[in-house]
Amino acid sequence: MPIKDLLVHVDQSPATAIRLDAALELGECFGAHVTALHLIAEPFMRTMAGYHLPADILKEHLRQAEAEAEQVSAQAREAAQHRGISLETRVESGSLDRLPALLARNARNADLVIVGEPNADAGGADETLLVEAAFMDTGRPALVTIAHLRSGMIATLSRAKWKRLDTRRLRAALACGPTRTAWNCSCSSRPRAW
Repeated sequence: MPIKDLLVHVDQSPATAIRLDAALELGECFGAHVTALHLIAEPFMRTMAGYHLPADILKEHLRQAEAEAEQVSAQAREAAQHRGISLETRVESGSLDRLPALLARNARNADLVIVGEPNADAGGADETLLVEAAFMDTGRPALVTIAHLRSGMIATLSRAKWKRLDTRRLRAALACGPTRTAWNCSCSSRPRAW
């Protein structure tokens, strides 16, 4: 199965740049379409112990989250346009416990899902659940980027789905090692160092 559609999870964290760079590099190598998915967590509890969260506060929270998502999407579109990559941006919102299901639903149409290493200190959605959903609920191969290792970003490629990937170039990229870019994919004659 050739890689023609990539889905990358984006948010406001600094690690988004690494995930997006990986997705765009792979998209460039394979001539693939990239979808940047931004997940918005709605307030955890609209009602709690008899207190109801006013609709105005909920609307303001969602408006602010959508504005932040639009800013991230604009940066992703600019980066993709600079590289000449086809990019689609999507914004999905739901309760915090539904975000992994939203990721899985969107990822089922992709050939490869790119998510980030779980980092509890960064805030935002619980990335551990998103990584688990990418591997267990999508039925697609997943790639996890590691934020603190700029020179060797690949952590894991789903071994269960590996046989469905018909990509010798991706295997060669994985073998590049931590000092070479894992996203070169034999697009040029020699690997490019970070």
